[in-house]
Amino acid sequence: LLHGHTHDGRVGFLSSGLLAASTGSAAVRLDARPTEVPNQYQILQVSRDEFTTWARQYSPRQKRWIGDTRVSEEGDDWQVRFNYKLVDVGESLTVPLDYSRPHRVMFKGREYCYLPAGEAILGSRGERTETLGKTRRNQEEFATEVPQHRVPLSGFYLARHPVTNADYEIFIDETGYRIPYRDDVFSELYNWVRETRTYPEGRADHPVVLVTWGDALAYCEWLGGRLPTEAEWERAARGSGGREWPWGDDWELGRCNTAEAGIFDTSLVGQFSPQGDSAEGLSDMAGNVWEWCTSLWSPYPYRHDDGREDVARKGKRVHRGGAWDLPASIARSAFRGKADQDASGRTIGFRVAFSRFPQ
Repeated sequence: LLHGHTHDGRVGFLSSGLLAASTGSAAVRLDARPTEVPNQYQILQVSRDEFTTWARQYSPRQKRWIGDTRVSEEGDDWQVRFNYKLVDVGESLTVPLDYSRPHRVMFKGREYCYLPAGEAILGSRGERTETLGKTRRNQEEFATEVPQHRVPLSGFYLARHPVTNADYEIFIDETGYRIPYRDDVFSELYNWVRETRTYPEGRADHPVVLVTWGDALAYCEWLGGRLPTEAEWERAARGSGGREWPWGDDWELGRCNTAEAGIFDTSLVGQFSPQGDSAEGLSDMAGNVWEWCTSLWSPYPYRHDDGREDVARKGKRVHRGGAWDLPASIARSAFRGKADQDASGRTIGFRVAFSRFPQ
């Protein structure tokens, strides 16, 4: 919803899926008198491949909102569709990419968000973790977020969504890699079909689970990418300002799939988008499934050159983001999960990172 004429770039939520910005929606001409500026607003409906805009103005004579006659000669709503495509970096680039600013690109049919170089805020202050610790039996799990510190990061791309079953099936088919499967009652709903080597019915766009850290690494390397480091993941989830959750500092029901949502199962990737997205538009960074990072679990402060990013070493690896069976406090962007790198489960998935795309 575009309204006003202040050219204010700040954006706020009015309701789920509706953003409002005072961006200067009405203009007649530069020398217009105040009485000539209409009381007007615009609504832009944005989808993946197009957007539609409606321009409306208030009619004092009719005492109601009408189609903006200054825009449409017919006096009806102005509905114009603009087809657009994200730059597909798998093709020859016709538009240069600006690595100083956030942007999105398509690569092999999937969308990636670019996080520019800069400092990342990692961890939490001690008083915050002490407060959180009183809400859980295991208070020490929050203490690993201390101390809060800043680290410099190079620019990188991160997949907008976790890897789905449909994504992973392409990898399985092309490489003959083993299917996600565990012989226990808790995994029955998520197990792939052994005979057909296909994902469970109706779960094409759910995040793939039952994958080890090594499985996730193999998929990323097949695609030409990698897993994000722990620092990169936290930067992507928190934004440059160090948000508590991807959308802001206050918990709000309906923005992600945690235990509070009452789903108690994986959900479609993007089901809580855009209301649960990060500042750069990343989806599912809180809840749904844990996401593997390259990093070996080590105490903070984070250092990329202390051996924790050595993929040849064995040990517990960091996973981030919480999961569908855990509370909101665990889905916070600063929370540090860990598991043996050979572990797999119905709550662990991953997403892909790139420093730059192969050309």
